[in-house]
Amino acid sequence: MDVIRNTERNRFELLHGGKEIGTLAYSFDGDVTVLERIEVEEQFSGQGLAAEFTEAVLTQMRADEEAVIPKCPYVRGYILKHPQWRDVVPPDVELSA
Repeated sequence: MDVIRNTERNRFELLHGGKEIGTLAYSFDGDVTVLERIEVEEQFSGQGLAAEFTEAVLTQMRADEEAVIPKCPYVRGYILKHPQWRDVVPPDVELSA
């Protein structure tokens, strides 16, 4: 599994064997990145790829010192279940299920 950031299309892409099998679209709110919507192809569902994809994106964003607003319900839920990622969310952003 590879995760690349496609800045031209404002999304992260999940690649398997060089083929795109998922995306995580983002936008910007000032200098904060808003994670909008994650999608993984249905044939790959149930394999934990959305969680791995989310973690890879958050790892990249933390390394780049980017703050994120998890608008996507899946990503927000992931951060709530894994509080070690709360530091990438600005302190004034309320996270709720």
